Amino acid sequence: MADPFFKPSAAGEGRIPPPPPPKSGDSPTAIAEVTIRTMASDLASMGGGGRPQAERVPITVEVSAPPSRPSAPLPTPMLPPRPEPKPEPLQPAVVFGVRPLPEALSAPREPEVPAPAPLRSGSPLLLWLAGGAVGLVILFLIGYYVLPVLFPPPPPVPVKPPVTNLPQATSTTPIGTPVGTPAGGPSFFHASLFVSPVDETLGIKTESGTPFAESLVATVQHAASSSNFIELALQNAAGAYPSWASFMADINFAVIEPSFFGDHFAPDFTAFVYRDKNGVWPGYVLKLAPNESPVLLRAKLLALEPNADALRSLFATAPGSPSGGFTDAQVNGQPIRSLAWTTPGATFTYCWFFNRYLILSTSLDGLRAAVERL
Repeated sequence: MADPFFKPSAAGEGRIPPPPPPKSGDSPTAIAEVTIRTMASDLASMGGGGRPQAERVPITVEVSAPPSRPSAPLPTPMLPPRPEPKPEPLQPAVVFGVRPLPEALSAPREPEVPAPAPLRSGSPLLLWLAGGAVGLVILFLIGYYVLPVLFPPPPPVPVKPPVTNLPQATSTTPIGTPVGTPAGGPSFFHASLFVSPVDETLGIKTESGTPFAESLVATVQHAASSSNFIELALQNAAGAYPSWASFMADINFAVIEPSFFGDHFAPDFTAFVYRDKNGVWPGYVLKLAPNESPVLLRAKLLALEPNADALRSLFATAPGSPSGGFTDAQVNGQPIRSLAWTTPGATFTYCWFFNRYLILSTSLDGLRAAVERL
C-alpha cells in the first residue's frame, strides 16, 4: 500500500522552472546547470524504487563585460628600488602533529676536541717536566753512588782455607776462644776476609826475636812451588792472632797513629803474601767497623803519601827508592793510589774496595789477586 504522504507528483510538478530569457538592454547573461537536491527530487527518484538523487537545474548567470582600457597609459611613478628579501630557510612540515627533532638531537655529532695549545719555552708544564727529569737524575746518582757508601751491603760469609805448615804455638789457647792482644787489648774471633780459596795458608809468628820481614821470607820458602797467593796465619807471643794495632807496633809501621785504626776499623785483619819472579810481596786487608763510611776517612789516609820512607816497613825486602810520586789507577773499576819503587815489582798501593775493605799492598799484582778473593 502506497504511503499517502508520499504521492508521486504530476509531470513537471516539483521541478524548478527555467530562468526567463534576458530582456533587451540588460547585461549579457549565460545559462548554466547546477545540481541541487530537494524533497521533490528525492520523492521522484524514490517513487521508482531507486535511491534519492539530485536534480540538474538550469540557472541564468550574469556575465559582466570587460572594462574598457584608457586611450593613453598613465605615467608610472618612480619609486626607490626595494631590497630583495632574503629567502627564509624552509621549515620542515609538521606531519600529524609531530614536530621534527632539533638538529642537535636528530643526528649524532662527534664531540669537538680542542687542539692542544703549543708549549711555550716559559710555560709551567715545561718547567715541571724539566724539574722532574733533573730530580730523577739526582735520585739515580744518589742511589747508585751515595747510598752504597753510606749503607754498605752485609759482607759475605768467609770460608776458612786449610792451614798447612803451622808451627806449634807456645800457648794452650783452645779452639774457639777469643784471641787478640792479651794485655787489656781488644779481643775478637779471627776469621779470614777472603771468600774464594787461596793457594796455601802458612803460619808465622810476629814476636820471635827475628824481624818480621826476615821471618816472612824464610816462611814462604816452605810453600809449594805452585803457590803464588798465600794467606798468613799470624801468631803473637801468646799464640793468639794479633790485632792490627799491635801488629803495626811489631813491624814498626807508624805512618798513622794506631788510634785511628782502632776507632774506625775492626781489630781483626787478613794478611797475605804474593810471590812472583821478582820476590815476596806482603799485603793486608782491613775491614771497616759497623756504621763507618770510607767517604769520611779518605782525607785521613792521605797521610800515607808524604812519608814514603815510613812505608818501607811494609815490604819484606828492600824496595829501593820511590820513582816519582803517587799516581791514580784503577783495579776492577775501583780507583787506587800507587807509588812505584826502583826495585822491579815493588809498588805500594792502597785503595778502598766495595766501600768496606781497605787494602795495603806492596805489589800491584798482589792487590789484584787479593781483590779477586774478597
